[in-house]
Amino acid sequence: MNRTVKFSIITPSYGQLTWLRLCVASVADQAAPSGTLQVEHIIQDAGTPGIEEFAREVGADFHRDGTLVFSSKNPKSPSHLAIHCEKDAGMYDAVNRGFSKASGDVIAYLNCDEQYLPGALPAVAERFRDDAAVQMLFADAVVAREDGSFLCFRKAQVPFRDQLWFRMPVLSCATFMRREVFSKTGVKLDETKKVIGDVIWIQRAQNAGVRMGVLRRFTSLFTETEQNLGVGGAADREFLEFRRGMPGHVRRFLKLYELYHKTRSLFSGTRHHPPFAYEAFTKLSPAQRQRFHVARPTATWHGRTETDRQVVKCDKERAR
Repeated sequence: MNRTVKFSIITPSYGQLTWLRLCVASVADQAAPSGTLQVEHIIQDAGTPGIEEFAREVGADFHRDGTLVFSSKNPKSPSHLAIHCEKDAGMYDAVNRGFSKASGDVIAYLNCDEQYLPGALPAVAERFRDDAAVQMLFADAVVAREDGSFLCFRKAQVPFRDQLWFRMPVLSCATFMRREVFSKTGVKLDETKKVIGDVIWIQRAQNAGVRMGVLRRFTSLFTETEQNLGVGGAADREFLEFRRGMPGHVRRFLKLYELYHKTRSLFSGTRHHPPFAYEAFTKLSPAQRQRFHVARPTATWHGRTETDRQVVKCDKERAR
């Protein structure tokens, strides 16, 4: 008989109730009625107008500044939603606060404009059960437009040594970690950052010797919106600042590192995928998943690729 696995999913939130509703729905339908999987969804909200009313609507426990205001917990439910409304120093501080509150065996964080695909957490739980040595797990993700339609896919790879200085081969929405890693090693997200805290998080986990693995399955959906912080402005500035700390040997052999990354991706099959379908909650269908068929999947993320090139170009110019 399989042991029950409990997940703690953290969502940092501020001013995105429409997206948050979809995120909440995608986590809620992951729990297994058989009792082999439980989910606690912890939302760290920085004071969104209407958040208390939203909490009542979705049946959440609501805490304000550490005090429980009301509870909607159903003790028989395999899924529990709690909203903590309190000031924070930014998104990564909110995630770390959530991690500190987590009681699950496995922790992860999911932004408001991200969601889990059907069967994601049961598949992750099975992978962790099958391989006790794996402490951090990276899965594949679908990148979608605001209407839920397909944009591209991202297949994960365990980062090789020094790779994170120039390339992030995973998405945070498809990253899962045993809670003991957080509690015993103190590996946290960098609260001083606004955009690249997840990159530094994975790098810190590498440096701490955390054992990593891959789940070759689409578990998550990342929505490309106008509010995404990963492109332009602050993102470019943070990436450039981060790359200034790049070790000399990485900078000296950067072209070879890039070539190895591309060759590795090609031969591992992360650039290709056959036609498939996925189901996601959308603004037009917030209560029921909508099915999307992808006839010609692509790994090319239009817009992001050019941004990466510009960051590298600016970095090289600064190095001269």
